[in-house]
Amino acid sequence: VADAEAFLGPSPVHPWYAGAVLLAGRGGTVALHRPIGLAVRYAAYDEKTDTGVELPAHQQVPMTEDTVFDLASVSKLFTSILAVQQIERGTLELEARVTAYLPEFGGGGKQEVTVRQLLTHTSGFRAWIPLYKEPTREGKLRLIWDEVPANPPGTAYLYSDLNLITLQLILEEITGRGLDALLHDEITAPLRMHRTRFNPPLSWRPAIAATEDARPPWSGLDRGMVRGEVHDENAHGLGGVA
Repeated sequence: VADAEAFLGPSPVHPWYAGAVLLAGRGGTVALHRPIGLAVRYAAYDEKTDTGVELPAHQQVPMTEDTVFDLASVSKLFTSILAVQQIERGTLELEARVTAYLPEFGGGGKQEVTVRQLLTHTSGFRAWIPLYKEPTREGKLRLIWDEVPANPPGTAYLYSDLNLITLQLILEEITGRGLDALLHDEITAPLRMHRTRFNPPLSWRPAIAATEDARPPWSGLDRGMVRGEVHDENAHGLGGVA
């Protein structure tokens, strides 16, 4: 705990870690559960000095044991589990082509991409494209449909957000439910994970840690301090569910 507290202290090397929640245990036994530092500490990032601009002390928010964090790409694991559930139920085929579920996906030479390749990041997709720049959902989907693989499908591993966004679209197509509803109904509600969800309500905001200072040029959107909303630009552009 002392080492963690020292690491989170003011430093020119790591000024951005405002706080953390330390949890250690095994099975059902919790050995240590300790909040460290602050959930909200910085107002902005000073590019000239490469340091965080601290909020006044009365505006800073202490970390608690139950502080809620943005899970970011951990959502990919949930989406993968939801896909495996559908495979087990026979509604999704692991070796099926994506076009069997999303016919428009085959543009740009992606007609042979399979569900397995989405799950294993071997579809050939680039790591990321700025979907958020398209103002409509249809425009965002068109970018995915027309995307040309960076590698021939099945030949190389390249971690890509587009794989799991496409998998989300498949799941929503075959189930008729949004990813947020699937997450709740199939994973978080059965496991009683009542504080894990997409788009937390405004009433949760006091209990949520700030995520980042989202401003150009290091962010594609000018949103300021992000707290209580998804930080990723594409997920934000897709309504916070991606």
